This record gives sequence, structure tokens and C-alpha cells, in this order.
Amino acid sequence: MDAEQTSALYGKGETAWNEWALAVLKRKAELETSGCWLADWFGEGQNQETVEWLADARADFSGDVFTADVSFQNFVFPGLALFDGAQFRGRAQFTGSRFAHTARFQNARFDADAVFKQA
Repeated sequence: MDAEQTSALYGKGETAWNEWALAVLKRKAELETSGCWLADWFGEGQNQETVEWLADARADFSGDVFTADVSFQNFVFPGLALFDGAQFRGRAQFTGSRFAHTARFQNARFDADAVFKQA
């Protein structure tokens, strides 16, 4: 997903987010079972199906500014989770979050507590 789609889905809450995430993970399992999943050592897609899945599975919060407390508690991130340059001005809750792929927080700023317990 692009940044706009990511924000819109996040705004619908944990249930909608996790329904999307689990459907995306199911698609990946189907690609793997059918032999259509092809990624290199760096996790980059090597065929159209894998490239499309990686794009669909990405959550992009890069540069977002969270002005109040924010909760990603129990969220499932099926693909790349980008928080590069994000600013968390309130508490950031990631307890119980599941990152099935890489999570990047390069240059992210946490002004209050960030909790990743059992993530």
C-alpha cells in the first residue's frame, strides 16, 4: 500500500487492519504453495506475482506525525512496515504487534514512551 492507503486503513481500526493483513498473508501462502513466490536474498520480488504482493503488503507510515498517543497494539504487519522519519509525539504502543517482514524506523523520533512488549 502507499502512504495514503496505509493511513486510510489504519483509520478503520485494528479489526479492519488485521482482516486485510491476514488476507494478504493468505495470498502469500498460496503463492508459496503454487511455486509462484520468488524473492531474492534481500527479499526483493523476482517475478510479477511476488513484486505485486510485496507492494500490496507494505505499510507506509514514513514521515507521518502522530501528535497524540497512538496504538498499533496487536496489529499484524504482513510485509515491509515503514516508519522512517515518523514522529511519535505521544506514547507509541506496539505491544503484541506482529511483524512478518522487516520493520524500519530509520530516523523516527519518539518523544514519549515506545512500548514493543511481546512484539
